[in-house]
Amino acid sequence: MNSAQGGVEGNQTEPDKVEPPNHNAKDDDLPNKQAVVIIHGIGEQVPMETLRGFVDTVWVTDEDLIEASEPDGDTGGERKRNPVWTKPDRRNRSFELRRITTEFDKNKVRTDFYEFYWAHLMHGTKLEQVWAWIGSLLWRPARKVPDNVMIPWNAAWFLITFVPAALFWVRIYKPDWLAELSAFFAIGLVAAIVGLVAATFRKKLVTVAGDVVRYVEAKPPNVARRQEIREQGVRLLETLMGIDDESVAANAARIAGGKAAVWKPKYRRIIVVGHSLGSIVGYDILKHAFARVHGRGLDHLPDQPARRRLETYCRLTLNRPRSEFDVDTFRKLQRAAFEELREHGSPWVVSDFVTLGAALTHVEFLMADDEDDAQRQQFERILPTCPPTLEWDRHTRKGHFSYRNP
Repeated sequence: MNSAQGGVEGNQTEPDKVEPPNHNAKDDDLPNKQAVVIIHGIGEQVPMETLRGFVDTVWVTDEDLIEASEPDGDTGGERKRNPVWTKPDRRNRSFELRRITTEFDKNKVRTDFYEFYWAHLMHGTKLEQVWAWIGSLLWRPARKVPDNVMIPWNAAWFLITFVPAALFWVRIYKPDWLAELSAFFAIGLVAAIVGLVAATFRKKLVTVAGDVVRYVEAKPPNVARRQEIREQGVRLLETLMGIDDESVAANAARIAGGKAAVWKPKYRRIIVVGHSLGSIVGYDILKHAFARVHGRGLDHLPDQPARRRLETYCRLTLNRPRSEFDVDTFRKLQRAAFEELREHGSPWVVSDFVTLGAALTHVEFLMADDEDDAQRQQFERILPTCPPTLEWDRHTRKGHFSYRNP
């Protein structure tokens, strides 16, 4: 993500030698808790179903999180699982959802699990919208079809051309085995099959594929649905980061008086997890939430040497042969910049974005016209990337992933 630029570029440093900054009093004041926000995928999802399955997998059944010698948190006896407890969830503003909380793990950190539930916001989908979207994908020129979806695209066209050709062949040549069947029986059989298939898949097309159609296409009938989903997701993240009307008003007064903003995040860090289409939803929520958070007086942050070291490393390696970019070094620098931002009092405590069965894999097919268009949007920073895309600054005559506020 792009961040507010905190000063003029400093001397280049050796990235391999970067160490995380020491925690100061502000960081020590943060609660010893972390939050995990799970975002479900397509279909008629039941509230809490995705969240419960996720918590069972990553917490309840993981024997490495808590010492086996520790007594069971539910019974006080021998530990057979890691218990969890559900609590009222006022932060999600939904009576259908609850917060799932844990005991402290080996690192003395407690986790709160939340679900961002958006299925109820995706309503009013019509079958013709789905068919129109499928048709637009099929009629896309082959040169604009990504390699990773070329096989199913070719398979669809094979079925579209083979079935009519087969029917035409039967109509012209009338093989003997077909002549033995009565026309009435053949027509009835075909009608029954078509009716059964249509009845079975019509609802699935609308409720499953319809979610994809309505969310990824920025067409007039879909804009309100996209806006409402993103708005509620951003509000949930801001609530977990301690950004509410009261704190915004108080900090606006502090900034107007020439003082630095003071935020009180509810968690030491937040992890966002997106499943299926939820990966695109999470991606959109994060990029909009980050822009909003950094418009709340964070241009007054002190100098950020860790952020400058990260930017320098990206500048020196991203436009070079891929072998010069080391992922482990980048992540170490990235983590140091995150810790630095948090120590300066920033409410942005989202540390990780995890995707499962990510629809983001097909971004050039779902969120762009083709691969060239996807790259153009990444270059223009419409679609943020990690590592970030650098932008030329005519003042410093260098590439930056950060920017100066006007």
